[in-house]
Amino acid sequence: MSKTGDPNIMSMERKEFEALIRHAVQDAVRAELYCILRTPSRSLLEYWEHEGPDDPAGDAQVISEALELLQQYEKNPEGWRTLEEFEAEHNLDLPD
Repeated sequence: MSKTGDPNIMSMERKEFEALIRHAVQDAVRAELYCILRTPSRSLLEYWEHEGPDDPAGDAQVISEALELLQQYEKNPEGWRTLEEFEAEHNLDLPD
């Protein structure tokens, strides 16, 4: 780099300018990737706020209702359908 007569103006060769831009872009990309990779995972396994308060009585009721429904299906197996039957009944062509 060389300075001209004006102390506020600098000149540089094209290669120097390209290297400066390349360095700035690499630093910016590196910083962005660092932020992305450092963001903690908020998967459902780690994020329990959606579960609500601990409710053993409510949990027992849900389990009881599910077991009752399964017993009803065991008594009346016509309620069970295969995926192929469901697709045919609803004219669906779901991907494999």
